Amino acid sequence: MAERILHYPKQFLNQVDINLGNLRHNYRIMKELAGTKPIMAVIKGDAYGHGLIQCAKALVSEGALHLGVQDVTEGVALRDVGIREQQIYILSGLDYPSQITLAAERDLVVFVYSREQLVNVMNLAQVRTFRIKVFLKIDTGMGRLGMAVRDALPFMQQAQASPYLHVIGLATHLATISDQEAVDQIKAFQTLLEKGEEIFQKPLIGSALSGGAMLAHPEYPDGLSRVGLALYGVPPHKDRLVSPVPWTAEGHVFLEPPLFPPKLTAEPKPAIRPTVKAAQELKPVMRVASTVIQVKRLRKNDPVSYDRTFHAPQDMTIALVPFGYVNGLNTSRSDKNCALIRGQRVDQIGRICMSLTAYDVTHLETCRPGDEVVLLGESEGEVLDAYQEYYQEYANPYEILCLFGRLNRRVHKDD
Repeated sequence: MAERILHYPKQFLNQVDINLGNLRHNYRIMKELAGTKPIMAVIKGDAYGHGLIQCAKALVSEGALHLGVQDVTEGVALRDVGIREQQIYILSGLDYPSQITLAAERDLVVFVYSREQLVNVMNLAQVRTFRIKVFLKIDTGMGRLGMAVRDALPFMQQAQASPYLHVIGLATHLATISDQEAVDQIKAFQTLLEKGEEIFQKPLIGSALSGGAMLAHPEYPDGLSRVGLALYGVPPHKDRLVSPVPWTAEGHVFLEPPLFPPKLTAEPKPAIRPTVKAAQELKPVMRVASTVIQVKRLRKNDPVSYDRTFHAPQDMTIALVPFGYVNGLNTSRSDKNCALIRGQRVDQIGRICMSLTAYDVTHLETCRPGDEVVLLGESEGEVLDAYQEYYQEYANPYEILCLFGRLNRRVHKDD
């Protein structure tokens, strides 16, 4: 009797599908939310694991004019594939002379975050006689890159004195998006932006909000919001978009009386916050799937995987899947993950190995080698997303996307 030939549903046993159509859709949603203000599409870190070049081209085709990348290498890569008209921002800054020179030669905008870096950029620009575009980064409460608020004015004055710097604007980074500390950061930044415009005697672009902060503070007139996670279809957690005491005005619901109240043309009225609607309309861009390669029957007390941390509590059936910590699963969450097979959740059991993981499929009516195993995304109407409780204890959505996207074969689709 001839053995059945397996037909696998995917190109690879482990595959990350990237839906560029959904990426463009999400860009349109966030652009509409920004109104007349431009937004920066943040594609740093290989576009959060989604593929730098492919995502950049898709966004440019949708009309994106501002792209944020990790470093000069990513910026140069975009210029080399023909992305010439867009402003490209180096978000993590740079220090080495070769990087500064490359940034100037390839018309990249540099985020300058320290006095030492500012001096290096100014001195090299003077020696090489070029003018370089910069954003000045101010630390308003993140405790990370940027000049402290107390040192911001002399920092801006020093930059203003150099004819070799073209200061486009000021930027800051919010540590949170919807609590009082976030509001305090926005207020501090707005004050500095106004003082900066006095120092430079020209309008400056302010860049304070992320995509999540745009959804939380739609009333703030940010000059260039940096949209990252929302582009990839992962909005802020729903708890961050809910206010216990909402303040309403013309269909907007704010976390508190807004910093910059809209001009009212009618009486305030309760409404669903438009930003909540926008968040609900975002579509996931990444789907991660593996494949069942063996189905085994266990008897009660049979062990599974290294160190025998799991013993079958009764006779059971398990599926072996070629996806492990080399693919982005975290061993600290062994016995605590799940996946989807045939639209049903299956619990992961035993120690996660380098490239193998076991799942309990006892309750499935059918499971056989070749069946698809979804680790992120949809399967027959059931969904595992980046906010699943199985992921939250050891990773955030950013980490999940970056790990899965960069550690597995990607297939880009333009649905």
